[in-house]
Amino acid sequence: MAVVVRFAARCAAGLTLAACAAAPMVGADFEDQVETGDWYVSFGITPAPDIEEEGSGPGGSSTYNWEGVQDDVAPRLAFGYLACSGGERGGWALGAEGVVSTCDVTPDSYEVNNLYFPNTSSNTLRYSTIGMTVYGGYQFGINADHNSLSTFLLLAPFIGFGGAYADSELPDQGNSFEKGSGVGWYVEGGLRAGFFITEKRWVGGIVADVTFSTGEVDIDYSQGRSSTLTHERSGVGAALVIGYRP
Repeated sequence: MAVVVRFAARCAAGLTLAACAAAPMVGADFEDQVETGDWYVSFGITPAPDIEEEGSGPGGSSTYNWEGVQDDVAPRLAFGYLACSGGERGGWALGAEGVVSTCDVTPDSYEVNNLYFPNTSSNTLRYSTIGMTVYGGYQFGINADHNSLSTFLLLAPFIGFGGAYADSELPDQGNSFEKGSGVGWYVEGGLRAGFFITEKRWVGGIVADVTFSTGEVDIDYSQGRSSTLTHERSGVGAALVIGYRP
């Protein structure tokens, strides 16, 4: 998670410097009321989940936490549309995007009742999501003039939801493991801040998200065994945005 914090701090510093440098442009040549609509793609990162697994079978049930998962962050790819309206003092912004993410969550060990057991399996376990994020809030600085260089800022709460796909495994006979996979759900919410530059019909920018997320995936194994995995994500992520204004 330290990697995410350092990356987010650099992004925040970049937003501040860019906003200060662009201030003269932001306030220039506003129409009384303008509307814009931008299609975009974004490439970024989001926090990897903390995982708790509740396993059950003929011999009883137990709950254990996954410790030291392989990835601290998950790569995130989004395709979206952002609509803005406003004037010299800013206005509203509404956006929606389809989102996919995936990461390696293979743990180093498992914790059960404050006891730690090393993971001796060679299997790779992954957690992936696909869903939709919608957001709405305030923008300042949009300019519909395609012939001028301009900037705008965005601050908007967001919510997201969709499907999740996760791997897990249980000890089998001897030193082997039975690997299983399942499909479940996730929901998330948070706050997004962004800084964008427009030139002609092109849009570029950077966004930072504070995200809180939860989800569940059920997995069935042989011999009547099953697991319920709970995935909790919280932290700061960031993304680069490239878009086009028709």
